[in-house]
Amino acid sequence: LTFYINRAGKTLPKTERSRLERAKLELKHQFGRD
Repeated sequence: LTFYINRAGKTLPKTERSRLERAKLELKHQFGRD
């Protein structure tokens, strides 16, 4: 996901970015990496 976000760079809309950031956090919690 981080790779995808970085690849999109400036072209990524704010809403999309925040959605992905949330997904990243969610995955971290699920895999026990707080």
